[in-house]
Amino acid sequence: VPFYPDAASLVARRRVYIHRFIAYVPFTDMDQVLLGKFKSVLSECFSLLDSRQSTLQTNVFGDARIGELLMAIPTVYIGKDFRKDAVETAEDRLTPQNVKDVWRSSFPPCMRRLFGAYMRDHHMRHSGRLQLWLFFKGAGMKLEENLQFNRALWQDAQKFDREHSYTLRHIYGQEGKRADYPPLSCSKIISGGGMLQ
Repeated sequence: VPFYPDAASLVARRRVYIHRFIAYVPFTDMDQVLLGKFKSVLSECFSLLDSRQSTLQTNVFGDARIGELLMAIPTVYIGKDFRKDAVETAEDRLTPQNVKDVWRSSFPPCMRRLFGAYMRDHHMRHSGRLQLWLFFKGAGMKLEENLQFNRALWQDAQKFDREHSYTLRHIYGQEGKRADYPPLSCSKIISGGGMLQ
């Protein structure tokens, strides 16, 4: 790829080989190049939309067929509401009883992969545990259910209580600084940042 602007960050960190203004990027770092390219194209598109705001308002939003729909999109959410104050039943949320039935068909790919490895190995690394446990929380699993489910799945229940129950209570806001952590977004999981900050 051209070393500037596509691979500039990799050049600065000396992660690529450069020959005749071409950066040879290892496959392991290609995601950074693609992400940078995507962000720059997206930024250009938003700038173009911003510069054509008047045309957008008159032609698109003024169209009776689609205008009202486009205006309503930012305020419409058709997914389930898993906030603390939402009324929920066991059928509407993730529970220890239904998690093994729905994980293959309903989990997003990253969580399906994590959960499959967790079921197979009965163990996960710290970052994987945080991602999965925050996902369970976001899908409506209550703290006690999450503790019960993970304790039963862990190889040694006493070791789980000793080493991991505090972390689970912490992410639910019951321990430590009592912050209520939301599930991690896909972009945070992909970039590897923003665990519990």
